[in-house]
Amino acid sequence: MRGAEAKSCRWPCNEFMLGAGIKEEFDQYIHNTELSAFIADKPPQHYYLTHSFTQNFEYHPRTSRVLFHLYDRSYAMSLEEFCDACKIPFWGSLSEPRQSDYELFLNSLCNGEDRGVTQARIKSIHFPSIRYFALSNGKCIVGKQDCSALCAPDLSLIHTALMGNKHYNLGAIVARRLHHNSGNGVLYGGIYASQVAARLGVSPRPNDPLLPDKYLNFEAM
Repeated sequence: MRGAEAKSCRWPCNEFMLGAGIKEEFDQYIHNTELSAFIADKPPQHYYLTHSFTQNFEYHPRTSRVLFHLYDRSYAMSLEEFCDACKIPFWGSLSEPRQSDYELFLNSLCNGEDRGVTQARIKSIHFPSIRYFALSNGKCIVGKQDCSALCAPDLSLIHTALMGNKHYNLGAIVARRLHHNSGNGVLYGGIYASQVAARLGVSPRPNDPLLPDKYLNFEAM
C-alpha cells in the first residue's frame, strides 16, 4: 500500500465567481453537463475513507465495473450504479476520448496555442468562465494531480458544457482518473468515497478526521 496523502477536492467558489462576473456562465455550463446535483451535494470528505477508497480503486472497462475499498472491506459496482451514487450523468461512449476529436475545438478556445491537445495549458484559454470551468473539472470533478495542463477527457467535458454534445461518458472518464490516482501521487477522490459510502450504508468511523473544505477561490487561483 502506498503512503501517499489524501487531500480534499476543491469546490467551485460562488464568491469568486460573482466577483469575477462569471457565475451565470459557469452555472449554465454545469446545467449543460447535467452536474447540478453533483455540485449541490458537497458531501463531507474523510481522510481514511478517502485514502482506502482511492488507493484501492480499480476500473475494469471490459466489464464496465469499478472495485474499491471502504476502510477494510472491498466492494464492486457497475459503472452505471457508480455514476448514479455519485450524481454523475450516464450518457455517451465508454471509450476513452481521442485527441484528434478536439484539436479544432482547442484552437477555438486558445488562439495561438500550438502545443496540441496533450500539452495545452488551461491558462491559455482566453475566456475566464471557461478557464474556471476547466479548473473546476480538474480540481473537483476528476481530481487531477496536475490541473495546469489540458487533455482530451478535459476537452470532452468542456465541449459538452459549451456545445451540448454528449459524446463521451463522464463516469468512465472519472473512473479512469481514479484508477490512475490509485498508483500515482496524492490521493484525490473524497467526494466519490463519501457518495458511494452513503449509497452502501457505510458510515464514517468516529476516529476518521474530516478533510478541510477547500474552494477554488482567490487564494487558490
